[in-house]
Amino acid sequence: MDTLFNDNLKICNEDLALLEQYKTAVASADRISDRRATTNNFFITLNGLFFSLNMNIAVKFKECGWVLGVLLISLLSSCIVCYVWMSLLRHYKEMNWAKFEVILALEQRLPSNVCGYEWYLLQKQAEKEKSFFRFEKYIPGIFVLLHLFVLVYYVFLRFL
Repeated sequence: MDTLFNDNLKICNEDLALLEQYKTAVASADRISDRRATTNNFFITLNGLFFSLNMNIAVKFKECGWVLGVLLISLLSSCIVCYVWMSLLRHYKEMNWAKFEVILALEQRLPSNVCGYEWYLLQKQAEKEKSFFRFEKYIPGIFVLLHLFVLVYYVFLRFL
């Protein structure tokens, strides 16, 4: 949609229900985005906690034999947590895509294309800058690498 207004449409009484459905769809898409942000905050906090605890254990108890087992179990747990996180991100992306498809379809029957035009402008800006992509999907993988680093760091401290 490269225009903001649908000039040929006029709202009549029958379209008030359509407008209410549109408002409901936009609010629902907003809630999904909020849930995704909350999910990211939760998993970042959880992974930060794992990383901090593991690093402290690796440094303070480097002489203890049980630490390697704890770190391996923690690494496996962290990988599972990051997999769940990536799966949830993918799920929220798919849900938002479907919601916005509905919103864009509803906008065709309304006097303006607010979301459609906004998306058009974002895409146009992205083409200019050639750098419009999200880092969100890479964060779980970065945490897996950090957890793996703790394990390698411990092995280095302990055995070298």
